[in-house]
Amino acid sequence: MNDVVTLIARVYKNDDFGVQQVVEERRREVMCDVQSANRAEFFAGMQAGLSPEYMMHIHPIEYRGETVAEYNGRQYAVYRTYKKSADCLELYLQQEVGVQDDLCGDQCTD
Repeated sequence: MNDVVTLIARVYKNDDFGVQQVVEERRREVMCDVQSANRAEFFAGMQAGLSPEYMMHIHPIEYRGETVAEYNGRQYAVYRTYKKSADCLELYLQQEVGVQDDLCGDQCTD
């Protein structure tokens, strides 16, 4: 494993209006191998309304059901896992819905 990903477990609580709010994030760094989503995964995901970006290999013992992964400063939703072997778990990631990067830097104004 030659890269690092931050796995994030979020704890939610309903506010006074019944809307779920994130009240806590538990973050852990784990070692991983990263690959772009392959062609078959990309097109199958697109048909299901997903936009696959990465597939990461981690040790199965490292995964605790986290639903968010942070890699290279961007957050991704973990939309699928697959236990490839006793020593390898595949995490499939897509850009997290509702997360928008600041693509225009200082040039944007409100």
